[in-house]
Amino acid sequence: RVANHDGGLGSGLVMSGGSVDNEVNVTIGLGANSVVTVPGNLVVSGSTVIKVLPSDFMANEDGGANKSILYDDSGVLGVRTSSDNAELYAFVEIPFGKTATSVIVHGNDTGNVVEVFEAAIDASGLTDRTPGGGCVVGTACNMTDVEASDKNYLAIRITTTTAASDIVYGAAVTVINTNDL
Repeated sequence: RVANHDGGLGSGLVMSGGSVDNEVNVTIGLGANSVVTVPGNLVVSGSTVIKVLPSDFMANEDGGANKSILYDDSGVLGVRTSSDNAELYAFVEIPFGKTATSVIVHGNDTGNVVEVFEAAIDASGLTDRTPGGGCVVGTACNMTDVEASDKNYLAIRITTTTAASDIVYGAAVTVINTNDL
């Protein structure tokens, strides 16, 4: 316990038993105005999801370089290509200390193929990270893990078939701490 501003005592570090075996819950700080400072490195285990928004996708040169963001009164929001059999790309930075382990693209056509590549800011070209031909919209891609470096990022490609109706809503990239591997 530590003296508060008004002289009362408060607990700034509380540890309690969890609801299952081998679980301990910890609360650091007391109250919404508390500030927790970590002078060294903080390592947080578990996974994090990076959201990829519809506006993060761009069309390649197939059928022109246009894409359209779709929003209608029924609440449909997404992106689509301007021509049939075209591709949408999204480029996602992998945070330092993290490794990308999974990608899932959300959309209305679960037959559209999704592929994940590793790219570099100092080179042209893509390295395929989805062996066996990738996956499809709505399923998690079985991909080779990609550890962050000072130059790499992910390139996500969705091959659409029908411009008038194939809509991509967004995507999620799951990353974990590289040290957790």
